[in-house]
Amino acid sequence: MIIFNELKTYNFENPKNYRNKIHIPRIYLNDFIQINDCLKALKKHQYLNNKELPNAVASTRNEASREIFSLLWRLNIGVEVVRDKSTYSFKFTEKVNEFIDNEEKYKKYFYKFIYQYLPLSSVLNYIDILNKDKKNINEKIIEDKFHKTYSAGNADNIHPILRMLKGFEIISDDHKIKTIGKEILKKSLMKNPLYYHQKVDEIKDKFETLVLEVIHQLSLNETQQFKIDNFKKFNFLSKVHKDQLSKIPSEKIYNNLKNLERKFPIKIKGGDCIILNPVFFDIKAIDYINNNLNKNFRSKNKFVKLSKLMNFKKHQSIMISHSSNKIDMKDCKNIDYEEFYNSSNEIINAAPKFIILDKGWSPISNVKISGFLNAYVRFGGNLIIVDSKIGRIGANHNQFQWLPEELSKLQYLNKGCFKFTFGEKLKITNKISQKLLNNKSGEYKKLVLSYHKGTFTFISSKAINKLNYNDKFYSNKISINSNSKEWKNAEIVHICANTRGERNLYNPIRDFMKNNFRFKFPENWSDHATTDIFSILPFKCLFEVDTVGENQLIATDFKITEVDKHYRHMKSGKKKLPGINLAEDIGKCVLAYDFSRADGKEKHGAIETAKLYDVNLIRYRDLYDMSCMDLNHKDLKKLLFDWDGEPEVSKKLQRYI
Repeated sequence: MIIFNELKTYNFENPKNYRNKIHIPRIYLNDFIQINDCLKALKKHQYLNNKELPNAVASTRNEASREIFSLLWRLNIGVEVVRDKSTYSFKFTEKVNEFIDNEEKYKKYFYKFIYQYLPLSSVLNYIDILNKDKKNINEKIIEDKFHKTYSAGNADNIHPILRMLKGFEIISDDHKIKTIGKEILKKSLMKNPLYYHQKVDEIKDKFETLVLEVIHQLSLNETQQFKIDNFKKFNFLSKVHKDQLSKIPSEKIYNNLKNLERKFPIKIKGGDCIILNPVFFDIKAIDYINNNLNKNFRSKNKFVKLSKLMNFKKHQSIMISHSSNKIDMKDCKNIDYEEFYNSSNEIINAAPKFIILDKGWSPISNVKISGFLNAYVRFGGNLIIVDSKIGRIGANHNQFQWLPEELSKLQYLNKGCFKFTFGEKLKITNKISQKLLNNKSGEYKKLVLSYHKGTFTFISSKAINKLNYNDKFYSNKISINSNSKEWKNAEIVHICANTRGERNLYNPIRDFMKNNFRFKFPENWSDHATTDIFSILPFKCLFEVDTVGENQLIATDFKITEVDKHYRHMKSGKKKLPGINLAEDIGKCVLAYDFSRADGKEKHGAIETAKLYDVNLIRYRDLYDMSCMDLNHKDLKKLLFDWDGEPEVSKKLQRYI
């Protein structure tokens, strides 16, 4: 528990169990652009669970958006938490509309209620005390105050708070309290709020949890007392709790509340419960629903499909935006991802000279159309990619995994440039134009690469207005249409991202390999299944299949060991298949959208593990690449069956390309 006016309580750790501590998420509520995008996404979808968040907010992961919604929910900004089967979803309420596209109102609400969130307001108070004592201030001093035991993660708890305080202009960069900060402190001193954390303060009793939630809600509604007889009737209570409380005599509720006077800031007087101090009750969403505190359940989403296809002018450029347009382009048709997916055939028939991915594009959504984007460029289109989510130098946030493998490790940096943080290893793409940021090698504010008949352009939003769309290196002709095999085959690249359930992938993959490579498979394989797919001609080979999860694009080393296990099972002689000689050599493959790499010195990824087990790794786009080539069974054997020490089929394909 933290009490604002009691400095000795300023501790993010449980005094009796220092391993039990408050976690401050690495999010920044001052970043209104990100907050606004999250709120718009919630309004669009109405409900969002953790699996749905990455696609909805244009990210490869859910952590940041999940934590943003969690804190906005506890601050009562209009985000609700509801039960979604065994987990939870965030739910849109009309209150959210007040803050969408209204930064001023959002900030005003934040300034009014943030004093109750003591991890932030207590740090602000401590900074003020240090200033008055004329002490030098840095993150380490504050970290040591709020953490009694050392841990490498302690700094991560303080940095987000300080960044938000500075971002909201509550304090200056040199830790001086600004006018709005003084107002927050004044209110905090007067109200003296308390902060309870369910895990850290070990709040386990169901009634105590309910009482804290009631006080939390009333505190954010600036209600200071309530009739005890109304305790059962609050509209924010769940039906479960209302039903339970209705069965409890009022006298017992009175006595239970009376017994909590020493523990919580309440006073029982007559038939009233007086709230002496505002309370912020920090509880995780999953614990909230497990305590039956949620008022609502998720209703079934009703998806509205496009009733008719869109029309496209011949050669007109197309811009794909995730939610709303971030960049205004003249003579450009603006569509969203759903419209692209539903009208993809019409788009390729219109042969747009450029397809532009607007600033704020969605990596997961790109994965779901990646085959079409690849085919568009391969056969003469020009794809322009504006910015991406900002990452740290040397870190890969998987923003570009939907691109050809050698471009998938690109990084977009905060300074406004693209960089190959793992080195430029270009084999099938070629640099044809570039503009460096501050003349620094390897940092591109614009980079144009050729890919087969088309081009990829990576460009900073700061430089997009200077892009010359008439440059001679841009292709003017697309050589395929919706009836072309090369266009129809492109779906194999992203089929895994648009198919629910791994088993539903097996038949489409088998059909693709039958039609394009003349493979043969045993009948009724499911009756004998030891691996996902098993080819018998032109060679015997095991194919373990990996699907794309909502929050996971990469197959791990588990798939490698799994296919090897199936291989050993079949080679042991215990497995008998009619008319099939399993004594002959059998190949081992894993088919996935992408594969993990080594993380640190001791943790092997899928690629390193594949080298240990002689397993060939096939990306879905490798299947597409192979279908665009004139390969015979001898070639296919070298690529998928033979083992030469190189597990990645994409690298083996380079010699054929």
